[in-house]
Amino acid sequence: MKNKFHFLVFIVSLIFLTINVFSQERTEINYLQQRDSEEDFKNQREEWLEQMHRIEPGINWKLIDNETRRYKADLRQSILKYKLKENPKILEEDENIAGGLLKGKWIERGSNNCAGRIHTADIDFERNLIYAASAGGNIWRGTIDGGDWKCLNNSFKMSNIRMVKVLKVGLMNRILVAGNGSHIYFSDNEGLTWDDAQGLDNLQKWGSIKRGIVAGDNSIYILSGEWDYENWKSIASIYKSTDDGVSFTKVLSEELDLDQCDIWGDKYTNGSIYFIKNDTITNIDDSGHINQLGAIDVSQYVNNKGKIYLKGNHYKNNKHLVLFVMDELTNHCMVFRSIDEGVNWSFRGEINFSPFEQNSMAVSVTNPDVMFFGAVELYYCLNGGAYWEKRNNWWDYYGNIDNTLHADIPGVGVFKDPQSESDYTLISTD
Repeated sequence: MKNKFHFLVFIVSLIFLTINVFSQERTEINYLQQRDSEEDFKNQREEWLEQMHRIEPGINWKLIDNETRRYKADLRQSILKYKLKENPKILEEDENIAGGLLKGKWIERGSNNCAGRIHTADIDFERNLIYAASAGGNIWRGTIDGGDWKCLNNSFKMSNIRMVKVLKVGLMNRILVAGNGSHIYFSDNEGLTWDDAQGLDNLQKWGSIKRGIVAGDNSIYILSGEWDYENWKSIASIYKSTDDGVSFTKVLSEELDLDQCDIWGDKYTNGSIYFIKNDTITNIDDSGHINQLGAIDVSQYVNNKGKIYLKGNHYKNNKHLVLFVMDELTNHCMVFRSIDEGVNWSFRGEINFSPFEQNSMAVSVTNPDVMFFGAVELYYCLNGGAYWEKRNNWWDYYGNIDNTLHADIPGVGVFKDPQSESDYTLISTD
């Protein structure tokens, strides 16, 4: 009886100890989460990182770090391309390391518990695959039902990804990515090797890509900000590719604030690319000519115009354009729409938030009245921008993961399902 009592005391003590340790761990986690959100802690962390990278005054260690990473990535790419050229089946063979002591196919697995964020995504309906671009600089490929995810560029980081598209080039599938701020990369072997598009030298010196779109004829347009070294000023430029992203040619360059211009084009029909600059709407036709269509005055509804974003819908031969205009004073977003290709505009509604990212807005492919707007939470509209509803509160996610959206919406993409001819929507979240 005495032994049973001691055993019972031992079990109770063990349970108490476990609960106490778990409680301490939870308290520590909560403390770290709270501390991580404090501005002072973030500043101290930045100062600590700067101290780790002490260097001569006037030299940016981050640029050196980026150049070193890029050099190593290019070197790995060159070695791999050489090996593939010499032996196309080399990836199917076992690799020997440590003088032959270790032999096998080596695959980087990574962690399975790191949080992340998806910026944008694309769908290949022919193969039922999704290609998603993460904030960590990776392209992920998975099945359309959400399984079998694989990172396609473990050794080649592409930061600040603004676009990922899958192109059909003959019988080949090409992955096209706008990343690292000012580069267009493409891969014809599912991310095994990557090539840098040509013709963007000035952009890559000092610049950034705001938007990349693929038109209905597979031509590719890039809207970017860069530097005019002759006149020593910043400019906005549009580049076009007619060889599926291998090379680009500049078709427009003007002294413009990149925040005050945007482009949109329909990927399902051949036609013009629409370009808004300040308050003027133009289009760029197939021959490269720029034609003015109309103008929009937002001063009646916007106190201090901030960033603008252009979206649209081309349905049943009607071209609808939708303009989202930020109000810098209120941090609200005003919605305007044109149903006659940008000639006349009407104010449709107001959203009491700013978009999370530049890809956070979208218009339905099959219904111009249906729109999406991503902020911390997702909002949708069924009547052309006049009234917006919230999909769910961000905290609802934790009690209903399968049917609600996580907080923060960096990207919304609407695609046309080729079988049903209906919308297929991908929403990118944290």
